[in-house]
Amino acid sequence: MKTLHYIWFVLLSISILTSCEKEINFDGDSTESQIVLSSFITPDSTIKANVSESQFFLNNDYLFKAVENAEVSVYFNGTLKEIMQHTSKGVYICSIKPSIGDIVKLVVKVPDKEDISAETSIYPKANIIKIDSIVTWTGAKPIIEMVSTVENGLTKTGMLVVGKYRFRTIRYILTFEDAANIKNYYRLVVNQTSTFNGKKKVNYNFSLDDIVSGNTKDLLSGIPTINESKNQFHVFTDELINGKSYPLSFSISDTASIYLPEYQRPLPQKTIEIDLQSICNSFYLFLKTRSNQKTANQLFSEPIQIFNNVNGGIGMVGSYTSNVVKMRL
Repeated sequence: MKTLHYIWFVLLSISILTSCEKEINFDGDSTESQIVLSSFITPDSTIKANVSESQFFLNNDYLFKAVENAEVSVYFNGTLKEIMQHTSKGVYICSIKPSIGDIVKLVVKVPDKEDISAETSIYPKANIIKIDSIVTWTGAKPIIEMVSTVENGLTKTGMLVVGKYRFRTIRYILTFEDAANIKNYYRLVVNQTSTFNGKKKVNYNFSLDDIVSGNTKDLLSGIPTINESKNQFHVFTDELINGKSYPLSFSISDTASIYLPEYQRPLPQKTIEIDLQSICNSFYLFLKTRSNQKTANQLFSEPIQIFNNVNGGIGMVGSYTSNVVKMRL
C-alpha cells in the first residue's frame, strides 16, 4: 500500500512540474525604482508613515532606500488636514488622530517621481460581549534546585525537589456581536506578559483553531503534505457569522510554578491581553497574502503576490481599531 502511495506521489509531482513550466521574457527595461508607502492607521494614535524607494531585484543592494525629501499630505474625508513632518530614515509623523468613520488618504510627492496615494477607512471597534475560559491541566514535572542545608552544624549542599511545574492549556471563548449589513474583517492578537522585578517578557504565541480562521491541513497517509493553509496573522471575515453573536475559540499554553512551603519565593505577575481588531479590507488582504506566501508549498504552488493598495507605487495603507481586554493569568 505504501508503494502505491509513493508511485502516486511521484507521478503527481512529474505532472505538476511539467504542466506548470512557463517561460517569462525579460527585456531589462523595467529597472526604475518605485516609491514604497507603508502606514497602519488606528484611531488610538497619531498617524505615522514610512516612505522608501524600491530596489531592482538584480541590484546588489537589496535594502530599500529611505526617502527623506518627500511631501506627505494627510486628508480626512477629502479635506487636507496636515503635512506630515519627517523625523529620520523615511519616517513621517503628524499630530492628528482619525475618528471612527473617517476616510484617511495619504498623498506622497517625491521630486522626479510620480505622485502616489492610498486611502483607508476607520471602522468601529468590535462589540465584545463576554470572555469565558476553560483550564485543562496537561502534566507536571518537579522543580529541582541546588539547596544548602545545615545538619549537626555542618552545611550540606545537594539537589532537592523544591516544588513542581504544572502545565496547562487555557481555552478562551470570546463572544462578540458581528454588525449586520456590512462586510466585516477581523484580526485576533493575543499576548501573555510576565513581569518580575520590573522586567517584562511578552509571548505572542496562541492557537486559533476556530472554524472561521481557515486553518486547515490536507494530508493523505504515507504521502508528503501537498496543501496546507495556515493563518499566521489570525485574520478572518464574517462570511460565516454575518450579523450574529459568535463564540470565537482560541487557546494558550501556560506553566504554573508551585513551590513547597519552605521554599516559597515571589513569583512573576502574569497577564493576558486579548485584542479583537476590526480591520479594513485592504489590511485583511495584505495579511492574508503575506501568510499564504509564507506557508505555501514552494514545490507545488505558484508565486503569491503580496496585496498592494498604493496607487502609482507599492506598499500598504491599512487601518485597525482595537478592543482590548486585559486579565490576570
